[in-house]
Amino acid sequence: MAKSPRKTQENKPGRRLLYTVITLSIPVLFLVLVETGLRVVGFGSDYPLFVELPQQPDYLQPNPDVIKRFFADPEQAPDISIDTNYFLADKPENGLRFVVQGGSSAAGFPYGRNASLAGMLQQRLAQTFPDRHVEIILTAMSAVNSYTLLDFADEIIAIEPDAVLIYVGHNEFVGILGVGSSFASGHAPAITRLFLGLRELRLVQFMQQMLSVFKGDAAPRTGTLMATIARERDIPLGSQLFERGVTQFRTNLDALLERYQSVGIPVFIGTLASNQKDQPPFMGDPTNPDKQDWPQQTGQVRQLLKESRFAAALEAAQALVRTDSAAADGHYLLGQAQLGLRQFEAAGKSLRMASDLDRLRFRAPGKFDSIIRETAAQYEATLVEVGKYFADASPNGITGSEFMLEHLHPNAPGYLLLADAYYDAMAESGLGLDWQTRVPDERARELQPLSRIEELHGSYRLGALINDWPFVAQKKNYSPPHPRNPEQQIAQDWYSGKTDYLGAMNKALVHYQNTGDYEEAARIAINLADAFPFEAQPHFVAGMMLVKQTPPQGLRAIPLFRRAATLQPGNAAYLETLARAYMIHGFPDEALETANKVLMLAPDNSLAKQIINYLKR
Repeated sequence: MAKSPRKTQENKPGRRLLYTVITLSIPVLFLVLVETGLRVVGFGSDYPLFVELPQQPDYLQPNPDVIKRFFADPEQAPDISIDTNYFLADKPENGLRFVVQGGSSAAGFPYGRNASLAGMLQQRLAQTFPDRHVEIILTAMSAVNSYTLLDFADEIIAIEPDAVLIYVGHNEFVGILGVGSSFASGHAPAITRLFLGLRELRLVQFMQQMLSVFKGDAAPRTGTLMATIARERDIPLGSQLFERGVTQFRTNLDALLERYQSVGIPVFIGTLASNQKDQPPFMGDPTNPDKQDWPQQTGQVRQLLKESRFAAALEAAQALVRTDSAAADGHYLLGQAQLGLRQFEAAGKSLRMASDLDRLRFRAPGKFDSIIRETAAQYEATLVEVGKYFADASPNGITGSEFMLEHLHPNAPGYLLLADAYYDAMAESGLGLDWQTRVPDERARELQPLSRIEELHGSYRLGALINDWPFVAQKKNYSPPHPRNPEQQIAQDWYSGKTDYLGAMNKALVHYQNTGDYEEAARIAINLADAFPFEAQPHFVAGMMLVKQTPPQGLRAIPLFRRAATLQPGNAAYLETLARAYMIHGFPDEALETANKVLMLAPDNSLAKQIINYLKR
């Protein structure tokens, strides 16, 4: 029987919809099949932020290869990584967990983790909250900017931090994916963020590698990371590229803080500090080629400053600024003359202007502080006045070499100051915690974890840095001075690669024990205990180094002995030492309980018997 025209007409819309769905599904199905096939054959890689420790499945650590996730060809990634630090995979019930995000200054360059925000705050917060398991997880590393911080955010949220500490901004222009970087994305921030969100797809990785092959990568530069990473070395204030960098920072920071606010994680974000007094502009000459006498004019001003003829230098520097107000060198020399004449407020303005006008963007412009303040207020983040802390502590209110190594990395006192700023902001905010045992700044300096070996090693790394571009026009060969003592020898062996961090610290620990320097030995031993939270021996050794000091630091040693005994409950020697410490420092119940544990393992232990008999009497 023939179908009626009406019925045929009714079926046509349904058929059209079916055909449309099938037509649209074919390319989707094809892409799914390609993605599956690429995964089956093992193409591509995932670089998660945190990875498990094979030998310690209860612990995680930042992935040392995580930087590779930002590169189509992982082999093109620079040799940078997050300093190794371990934390529990499952946050304990009494746990306090903080995460540090940022670039090289947040990571403690050139000293390493123990100068970083994480290192400087670890023991301070552990003493502030002695009944809590405190973890400060470092995710900061050199050469990264707001793109990296935003890309890490979801994985940081997944480990349930109680707060996130952010110090970022100096790498925004030439850091990885920055507008002036050798590793720039070349796209608008929204497109770059979209790509980063899709990066784990093998199809995206395949297409990226094909584009890289056809485009052809330029030969990599050699030298320090600073010399390698900067592609655009001339970014004038207010230029199109400068404004793109500002937009990148603003939009990424906005997305980052919004993400943390949406899940209720408190954020502490700092304003920025850099060396404005003692770091001349890297690129401060005029852009106008007609001003060929500029080097001669600036040379005359420098000579006047050298001769302390500050009034004449002021007049000559003012003429330079009138000649070209966009040239950073004129403002910098003007600021130096004003300093000589004790015109400190005017000098501060001139030197800040010089930093802003420096066309080589290795220091964040002042505009970034405004963005940080606005974004923090918008998303109810706590603003940390880092710039003010440095300025207030500096002579005449202008940050210089008193707290900075070169253009922006703090020295050892500077890193303590950076930690002070964050610690004070956290205490003032409360975080719903009891801060009755707040550690004052003076005590924090006694407890500071940066060892002399690490300071020496950092000075050698700094020497290599400042003997290369942009600090000098032509790279100079650098070698540390001949070692004059065992400390320098250990640090140089570490610097030259003859030993690693752990080997250097163990050698230093033996050296300080042999020389009776138990304070420095304790510093290193405590750092090793923090670095290896799952190993008992470093905790026990750290406690013993505290006990051997004059006067003995027995109260500080008790948590370390307790941790060692917890990690190795069958070790009678650890328990015996803990029982003695409890007894000496007035914890009779704990001493009795621990002594009984000793007798269960070693029934003939005389010290345990003495403790029990004494307490019973």
